[in-house]
Amino acid sequence: MGKVSKPAQYPFSPKTVIVNGGHKLSYVDEGEGPAVVFLHGNPSWSYLYRRVIEGLRDNCRCIAPDHIGCGYSDKPRNYPYLLRQHIDNLGTIYNNAGSTKGYIRIQVTGASEGYGDYTATLTSVADDIDPADNSI
Repeated sequence: MGKVSKPAQYPFSPKTVIVNGGHKLSYVDEGEGPAVVFLHGNPSWSYLYRRVIEGLRDNCRCIAPDHIGCGYSDKPRNYPYLLRQHIDNLGTIYNNAGSTKGYIRIQVTGASEGYGDYTATLTSVADDIDPADNSI
């Protein structure tokens, strides 16, 4: 499968981590401070959160993965694409990034991954932000 070209409006240099099966998973890791994890739905990618990350990275550490099959991550044909895989992949990112405290921002179709085992250590944005507030 072809590579995704970098749009001019995507001012990040994504990092990669190797996940189960030896596939490269891409993620944005910008800024310092309390971590805010942004999870996109399907089909989408971290590009969805580019403006929010630009606005928060001076005060927060913004982590936005591209799920396998999306964005700059590998797009293998023979991959399970199961919820458990996505949750495990997020755990790999959290472990690699050393992030255990912070907030999580979930696109509606990313909720299953977001509420998986590894995000139990993060505080849901629902605790601090009105769900009707679409400003983030």
